[in-house]
Parts: sequence; C-alpha cells; structure tokens
Amino acid sequence: MTGAGPAPAPARREVRAPHGRPGPRTVVGDTVVGRLADRHTVPVLAVGLLLDLLFLTGFALLARVPVAAVACLLGIGLAGVTMNPATATRVQRAADDGPLVNTVHSSFITLGVVVGSSLGGVGIDAWGLRGPLRLGAALAALGLLTLLPEVRRTSRATGEESGTAARRGAARERREARGPVGRS
Repeated sequence: MTGAGPAPAPARREVRAPHGRPGPRTVVGDTVVGRLADRHTVPVLAVGLLLDLLFLTGFALLARVPVAAVACLLGIGLAGVTMNPATATRVQRAADDGPLVNTVHSSFITLGVVVGSSLGGVGIDAWGLRGPLRLGAALAALGLLTLLPEVRRTSRATGEESGTAARRGAARERREARGPVGRS
C-alpha cells in the first residue's frame, strides 16, 4: 500500500507489533461493547459505523503515511470487530428470539465476507489497492443509512414520551396553582 518494495525484517516486526495478541483484546472489547449494546444498541452501531467510515477513509487517503496507515488499520479493527455484539443484539431483538436466528445471522455474515471479498477484488481492478477501502467506506455509509428508520422511530417515541410528561407536569402545576380542592 505504501508503494515501497519489500520491507526489511525490523520494519516487518514493527508493523506486526500493533496486532500483537488480538485474542485478549477482542474478549475485553466484545465484553465492553456487548454490555453497552445491550442498553444502547443503535447508538453503539452508529458510533461504530462512523468510526469505520472515518478509519477506512483515512486509510484510503493516508496509505502512503506509515504511521497514519497503521493507526487507521488499528482503528478499523477496533471499530469493526467490536460491533459484532451490537449487531447480534439488534438481530436477536428484531427476531424475538425466533428459532434459527443465530444460524441465519451467521450465514449472512459469511455471505457478507464472500460478497465483500469479491467486490473488494472488483474494487482493486477499478481503483487499485485502495479500492477495497473506498468500498468499505461506502458500505459503512450505507450501514448508517439502515439505522435511520430506527433512529426516527426512537426519536418519535422519545418525543411522545417527553410530550406526555410535559402535559402531566403542566396539569400538576395547574392543580397546585388552584390549591386544595374542596376546602374553603
């Protein structure tokens, strides 16, 4: 991606170093995001997709700057991988714990890997090695669009609840202003 030839051995170690041992970090990340996603599924997905969009775009634009490229690569891993619990939570809630939900969800993830890899190859043919990054950024933007109906529905429900609370508060204030009823 940087345009340089094969890197000497120490440089290869430096690039490998940030990846280190992803297992423990993935467990901690999934645990933290899973707990957040349980309470705030759509905001977690929105933040994750925004971060993916940012890091994929940054990587595509800054691929020739090694420090920036590594930072964006780490960000993609952090934001993308840890969204799995939020996605699974959203699917489970939408399906009301129906049978085979996890199986179908896993199948679609696998299908996404196959289709995404194929489209990435097409992107490489069309735009070079940065093509898959552009495609990923576009898919992250599309993912954000899929959240809009739920955000609208949630904001409407919240608005209705706050309107109801405001009406109740106004009624309470009128009663208090009238004073005790039935007393002279």
